Amino acid sequence: MNTRSITVTLLVFLIVISGCNPYKQDNYKQQYVVESYLVEGTTLPPLALSTTTPVDQKYSISDAGVGNADVQIQLLDDAGNVQKRYDYFMYAKGLYLPKNNTDTVKSLRKYHLRVVIPDSRDTLEATAIVPKAFHFINNPPDSVIYQSGDGISLDMTQSYYPGRQTEYIASAVAEGELDSLRLTPFYSDVYSRSNDNQLSDYQINNSNIINEGNFTVKSDGTINIQYPWIGIAYYGENSLVINAIDDNVYDFVRSQSVQTGGNTLPPGQIQNAIMHVKGGIGVFGAMATDTVRVYIKRNPNL
Repeated sequence: MNTRSITVTLLVFLIVISGCNPYKQDNYKQQYVVESYLVEGTTLPPLALSTTTPVDQKYSISDAGVGNADVQIQLLDDAGNVQKRYDYFMYAKGLYLPKNNTDTVKSLRKYHLRVVIPDSRDTLEATAIVPKAFHFINNPPDSVIYQSGDGISLDMTQSYYPGRQTEYIASAVAEGELDSLRLTPFYSDVYSRSNDNQLSDYQINNSNIINEGNFTVKSDGTINIQYPWIGIAYYGENSLVINAIDDNVYDFVRSQSVQTGGNTLPPGQIQNAIMHVKGGIGVFGAMATDTVRVYIKRNPNL
């Protein structure tokens, strides 16, 4: 699994969740939903375009996908003028790909999305700023014994995002064939107690949003992360992914987590998920990312 596929998989949950608003279902109104994530250093991303569905209907991209839309991503200069345009084509209903995908997403640059819906001429627009690129500078050992020490030590250069401290999401992605015998003790217990969980539910184990203030800044300006053991669901080969996220991803994830259980407010007081899309809902987000691989060995003392 490459870095792009890992990063996109981390956040591809928006369309299904956004298919309904449980707090305003009595006043349901169909909306357009867009989802795409710019990843620094990679080619331009695919884009999903659909409509919402009522809460009592099962979401399906084949049914809800919007076809034949005019999709364009624009690279803006410092003054906000269009420096370059990237046109997209419909690969399948609801899924769009760039026509010429040779340029890579640039660090600390601003990109603007413009989608024109056929027939209605409705327009969706959003803007994203790409966080500064960063990279790991010392890979962890090829193998690490589970729960030996405080965590897996990772050193990396610092990212940057204009106007605020950098926010991150960390993920451990289990590689290879999934097997219940590979589960670490906590997740093995959770899995054995569940009647409906699947092994794939633990393959990508995401953290909450982590502020850069939680990392140790070293004398040379690099930062150190102690990747916590609770984030490791499987023994064996794992990819550890760190994503620096833009405001669009940050606002959606933090506000969406409140709606899905991370709060003590009654439903009528829970704010809607924050989505910076004009003319619809969804996320046109950006991130910088890097990945290291490590083999997690069993601890004979556990």
